[in-house]
Amino acid sequence: MSERRFAVLIGNGLYPEEPKLTDLRCPSRDVDGVAQILQSPKHGAFTSTLVLKDRPHHEILLEVNRTLKKAAKTDLVFLYYSGHGKLDLANRLHLCASDTVIDALEATSVPVESIKNYIDVSPPRQVTLVLDCCFSGAVGNVFARSGVDDQLQLMSGGRGTYIMSASTGVQVALEKEEDEYSIFTKRIIEGIETGAADTNGDGIVSDIGAVPYSGVSSVDEITSDTIPAAFSLGQNYPNPFNPVTTIVYELPAPSFVSLSIYDSAGRLIKRLLNAQRTAGVHKETWDGRDGLGNDVASGIYFYTLDAGELRESRKMILLR
Repeated sequence: MSERRFAVLIGNGLYPEEPKLTDLRCPSRDVDGVAQILQSPKHGAFTSTLVLKDRPHHEILLEVNRTLKKAAKTDLVFLYYSGHGKLDLANRLHLCASDTVIDALEATSVPVESIKNYIDVSPPRQVTLVLDCCFSGAVGNVFARSGVDDQLQLMSGGRGTYIMSASTGVQVALEKEEDEYSIFTKRIIEGIETGAADTNGDGIVSDIGAVPYSGVSSVDEITSDTIPAAFSLGQNYPNPFNPVTTIVYELPAPSFVSLSIYDSAGRLIKRLLNAQRTAGVHKETWDGRDGLGNDVASGIYFYTLDAGELRESRKMILLR
């Protein structure tokens, strides 16, 4: 039986149920651009390409499950997402849908863990998962015991699952105002169009898993000049941690930033930062010590960010 190719392309840029999620301009264009290149006989030659724009989480999960189930062992399935990615308190990655509500993230999003479960019980042995979203490198928490930075190829039991992510587990993926596509997706499309992703020289990208090696090697190099659309505070990573964890936050404009650590009783443990910062994506680390340099005990702690119009707190767990 000859190989068939199926693609599910998910673009979520509108979030009417959640004011904490900034609407994005690129996801709708991203899926159209990827669909065009995959449908091209010269480059992708895909049998079926399903485009889902601004759909609720249950519909996305249903279509991903159906596509994986109808594919045969020898077929290739390509799953793509562009939009917001969010981490829960256990550092599990969730893909935001049109009906996502942050306070009910696990119940209103597309958990990457669910996608992995669908892959595990489906026939195809070749599955490619491309995530163009914030913290997409945290997909490694689900697919492997170690984390993923830019790309991960997991081979187990004869099954090939290729994963490409726009960011590491502690970084964000952003869009440039002047670009038609998000930065990561733009590089993927360029890699296919120019032939940089055609590793065997047959004129067709037969190994979609080779795409990430077309020039996207570090999220730092592609986001350093990008300005976030809104203030935001990310979940620390790793969490739980011992002894060091990283906190990521975004500033759409130069701001005076205060970042503080508190214990579960609300007592100030340490002020990590109290200074002016430029617009962009920033990260700070905490080494599990108080303001006097003493190691603090295992337990639940909170970090609070005050910057511009944002005051937000998140929980983290120190396990020594």
